[in-house]
Amino acid sequence: MKPDATKPPALLPKLFEGLVTRDDLARHLGISTDTLARWEGRGTGPTSIKVGRRVLYRAATVNAWLRGLERPKPGPAKPATRPGAK
Repeated sequence: MKPDATKPPALLPKLFEGLVTRDDLARHLGISTDTLARWEGRGTGPTSIKVGRRVLYRAATVNAWLRGLERPKPGPAKPATRPGAK
């Protein structure tokens, strides 16, 4: 029996598991694909995998990148002190 040419091999779903396209990531982040491309060029965005013209992102890498963007919540402002004040 010949394999069905319309069905991808069983390995492919696992191979691409956890990968997100640039279009999908941009949509989830609420930004344009051009912004993601610019960030990639500057080295400020999540690392990507380029396969031909297709750009993919590992979900785990994107999550780690987002965690790296977290900033601590600012605390209450400290009163300003004047030099020489006691």
